[in-house]
Amino acid sequence: MTNSELLEACTAEYRSMVEKADGYAIDVERLSNIWPKMELVD
Repeated sequence: MTNSELLEACTAEYRSMVEKADGYAIDVERLSNIWPKMELVD
C-alpha cells in the first residue's frame, strides 16, 4: 500500500465517522427538543 492509498483509506474512514457523528448529534438535538421539560416545584 502506498502512502497515497493509505491517506485515501484514512480519509474515507474519517468521512464515514463524521457522518455517523453528525447523525448522532442530530438525533440528540431532536430528542432533547421533544423530551418533556420537568419543572422543579418547591
